[in-house]
Amino acid sequence: MRGFTDVRGTQLATNADVPKSPALPFNPSAAPALPAQSSASRMAFIPVGMRSFKDVHGTQLAADGPVAPALPFAGAEPGSAAIPVRAVAPASNLPQLSVEQYASLCVELELAPARPTEVLERYRLTEEQHHALDASWNARMAADPALRRAWDGARDAYREWLARSKNRR
Repeated sequence: MRGFTDVRGTQLATNADVPKSPALPFNPSAAPALPAQSSASRMAFIPVGMRSFKDVHGTQLAADGPVAPALPFAGAEPGSAAIPVRAVAPASNLPQLSVEQYASLCVELELAPARPTEVLERYRLTEEQHHALDASWNARMAADPALRRAWDGARDAYREWLARSKNRR
């Protein structure tokens, strides 16, 4: 950098500035010298299912692959290891509402008993979905007291918020 005349742009190096050593620290035309490996040690690095591949292009037919059960529990007896159910899972066709959303739905239905269809339409629910959603949430809250406390808190907070917003009008 001693020969720079300007800090902007690219500077041409003079012959005096160019080092006289090779540009690369190795000879690029020399072939690399790899240690000799036996075919058995090379095969140890290849997964068993890929050792019969002919090339690396396309899909290979695995005719002589290892024969083993497809799943680790294929030989298990049905029903031998029952999984305990912690809570009732919501039905797959029901919308997934958060605790706060379900609490607000319940409060709005409670405050507008003459207009349940209007409230359900805002939440994009049918009457059948609402009944299934109620059953699902009631079962979940019965199984998990912390969830019930969270729902109670969200319900109370939404009621207070609605009351404050009505008073501002």
